[in-house]
Amino acid sequence: MRNGVTAALLIFSLFIFDACTKNGKLISGNRGKYNLVVTLYDKDIDDPANDRRSYYEVSVDKSEFGRTTIGLESQKKVFEASLTPDRHLVKVEKWILDESLGRYIKLNNLYQPKPNFIYVNIEEGKTSRVTVESTKYGTSVYKVTKE
Repeated sequence: MRNGVTAALLIFSLFIFDACTKNGKLISGNRGKYNLVVTLYDKDIDDPANDRRSYYEVSVDKSEFGRTTIGLESQKKVFEASLTPDRHLVKVEKWILDESLGRYIKLNNLYQPKPNFIYVNIEEGKTSRVTVESTKYGTSVYKVTKE
């Protein structure tokens, strides 16, 4: 009985360890220090009635990875992750709250940030900060800084 419990705990531990990695990349929140921080917001909201609640889904290297915090379109929404040092494809997709449906829906492709991706070089011991400023028409400016 005791050997069976030990074996089950070992298998469970291996499963948890395997779940913490995805294609050789460390999944968000597993290292204590994030080396990728993505901040997104709309810079041209001119009427509070048009400032909808939103978030962004974030994919890394064509794999779903997570999402940002939720906030008004004019507020900064943040995504943090710990990735292996390498060049990574980061793609974003905007979702807005449809108050009539009571749920979030993907924003029409016409108004999605363009471009909706950026390549980011993650370096050992440095944090890459990506800031995405979007407009209500979908045009975006990406700024990358290293710390």
